[in-house]
Amino acid sequence: MFHVLASYAMRNDALAQYLVSRQWRNVLVLVGPQEADRKLAESWRRASAQLFGLNIDEERNFVMGNDPRQRG
Repeated sequence: MFHVLASYAMRNDALAQYLVSRQWRNVLVLVGPQEADRKLAESWRRASAQLFGLNIDEERNFVMGNDPRQRG
């Protein structure tokens, strides 16, 4: 028996399938400040959202912190 971790593409597809099953077609994408966050958001936008017919309403930068003025 092999245990294999799911790739980012598999996780993105699973999230997209869940959103479609709940009939949530409009999506807000939050992107973190690191390069890996941008790559993950790009793979979500390019593959999973397009494949399952999700509409990306808006894409915002996510700022980690307690100051609500920075998070807007």
